[in-house]
Amino acid sequence: MGISTINNVITGDFIKNMASGSASSKPKIGVSKEPQEPLSVTLQRGARGAAAAIQSLNSGISFINIAADYTSKMLSVVSGLDALVQKAAKGNIPPSKAKLYKGQFDDLAHAYEQLVVGSVIKGRDLLSTDEMAAVLKKGGLDTAKVDELQAAFKKVTSFSGVDILSNGDTMSSGQLFPAQDFYRALRQATRDPEDPVQSDDGSAAFNKIKIAVKEIKDKVVKNIEALDSAASLVEKNIELVRATGFALLDASKKVSGDKDANVLAMEIRGAIRSKAPGNLSEAHNLNSILAAGLLAVSQPDK
Repeated sequence: MGISTINNVITGDFIKNMASGSASSKPKIGVSKEPQEPLSVTLQRGARGAAAAIQSLNSGISFINIAADYTSKMLSVVSGLDALVQKAAKGNIPPSKAKLYKGQFDDLAHAYEQLVVGSVIKGRDLLSTDEMAAVLKKGGLDTAKVDELQAAFKKVTSFSGVDILSNGDTMSSGQLFPAQDFYRALRQATRDPEDPVQSDDGSAAFNKIKIAVKEIKDKVVKNIEALDSAASLVEKNIELVRATGFALLDASKKVSGDKDANVLAMEIRGAIRSKAPGNLSEAHNLNSILAAGLLAVSQPDK
């Protein structure tokens, strides 16, 4: 769904429409009209439109990469918590160590929460896939029409002010990581100097914490994988649009005034295939992406 090939996008009508779009604020690819300007100017406009589209999609990738960076930092914190819980779960903890473990747990849980809270900048949630989708849509890449991108975003668990364990409560470090359970387990596992033979080493209490931390860690890992997949998919579109822009620019330098639009489109398709990495000839929403770029060029002040 949403797949576009250069064969069904870069056509004679596409060339003609770029020219007719010079007088229109809403160019529509696929509508055949007689060009009103030299083909070289038309092709230059198309190249500028491709550049504008790339800029928009790069903004989308930047948004995704920022989210991935935040998520990687979260993974570092969660991994630290995981290691701490595993260490404490061995039991028979001296009182001095118990105090140290509690402090480390609190620091890590707070650091995690600060990452989530700090990801909201000027009311914009950098970890929201809705925000990412909105940025991409401005560039013509509608996630609702791209199955692979939609699937990637659906794999991302929301961190935005909501407990990622999906209990529906407002996020706090105590809900994300069961702090009270950890404190209770520490007390049970702490060695009593007056009772060298303890009946409870706290291992059972730590099991619940291990499970909770593992669930969080698994979701963070899946988020990173999903965001990487989304960025890779957008980059594929950018590569094809970039090749299209270069092909249009090259053609503008050597096109004759009486060149047939269909013949020209065929030559441009060949040039795109030679410039695109791995002979890439299809992407997602290529039609819409190029249209968005042309619209941006025709409305530079908006």
